[in-house]
Amino acid sequence: MKLKEGFIPHMVEDEMMIVGTGSSGFNGVVRTNKTGAFIVEKLKEETTRQEILDAMIEHYEGASLELMENDLDKMLTQLSEIGALDG
Repeated sequence: MKLKEGFIPHMVEDEMMIVGTGSSGFNGVVRTNKTGAFIVEKLKEETTRQEILDAMIEHYEGASLELMENDLDKMLTQLSEIGALDG
């Protein structure tokens, strides 16, 4: 899976905003925290849920696996619902 073209992520201080361009079919902004931004950064390249989770485990050493899985699934669901994911 990968973030579709037409969706532009932009960091503003500690928050990422994902904006849909006219070609995306999404008219709005998704705001997310640092964890969501980490996930979106991984989605700039073709990847899998497991690869993102593995990167999160390495990056957020000591964090709860259950919490990381919940955060990842929530972000993937939100992006999927607005049509921002390929694959």
